[in-house]
Amino acid sequence: PRRSEINPAEFPKLLPWINMYDVLDGGRDFRVRICGTALTEVIGFEVGGKLVSEIDPPIARRIKLTLQAVLEMRAPIRATTSRSALPGQDFQGSEVCALPLSSDGTDIDIIIVASLLDTRK
Repeated sequence: PRRSEINPAEFPKLLPWINMYDVLDGGRDFRVRICGTALTEVIGFEVGGKLVSEIDPPIARRIKLTLQAVLEMRAPIRATTSRSALPGQDFQGSEVCALPLSSDGTDIDIIIVASLLDTRK
């Protein structure tokens, strides 16, 4: 879908768990456009506005693999992990849904990602 067709006001309960990424240089890097407040709290630092390449390597690798898969497949993807990418995190794993968006209806220039964290001990 086009970015203009997505209205965040339609899913307010998900917003704390959503990240949006700008696709840069054909997917060689990505900029974190928006990082949900719940995700920022979990990882313990602000990533909004940063390039994925500037984020801690264990997290950046996972993010980049997911976003590049969306670009390659040109379709939404679901990905799961069995453990956190950072030591000492208070969750066991995660499930994400990553959706490609386009400003012009053709080129994927934004990817929106919703995350669900498994906080069971």
